[in-house]
Amino acid sequence: MSDEQYAAIYDEATPALRVAMEVSYLCAVRQGDVLEMVWGDVMDAGLFIEQNKTGKKQIKEWSPRLRYALEMARRELNSNNASGVVILGPSGGRMNKKTFNNWWNDAKQQASLKLGRPIPGTFHDIKAKAISNYEGSSRDKQLFSGHKTENQVNTYDRKVKVTPTLNAPQIIMKK
Repeated sequence: MSDEQYAAIYDEATPALRVAMEVSYLCAVRQGDVLEMVWGDVMDAGLFIEQNKTGKKQIKEWSPRLRYALEMARRELNSNNASGVVILGPSGGRMNKKTFNNWWNDAKQQASLKLGRPIPGTFHDIKAKAISNYEGSSRDKQLFSGHKTENQVNTYDRKVKVTPTLNAPQIIMKK
């Protein structure tokens, strides 16, 4: 997913979807992990995330952009809900995946129309975008993403690597 595609979808998204997109991108977490976030996960040190798939526990340090996303959630979503869930569904309770995916697909479709071309992929591609954009070695990306192995990271890292060329002397033609 390109930056242009991400921004176009973000522009068309509901506030809840915007928060989910930002948390997924900035923290490299899956949709299910984002939808299960509760306000108790918001800590002074950062955002606590326990990944459902791997069981990996991390506290994602605050960045200005992550802090803004959670402030947007408090401001634009009902932060006084009894369940304590950050990303609320339309009825005020926990967001279900079907509704969330409908919101995602609607925003993606509107963004595609504005861009004049289809935007491929699913919400899960945001995690791949995060890992691809994270600067560092595959080991650094592993720590960032919470994957158990570097091989798992390679599945998500879609950034085309710039590699050196052979530094050979110029050929001089004989006349």
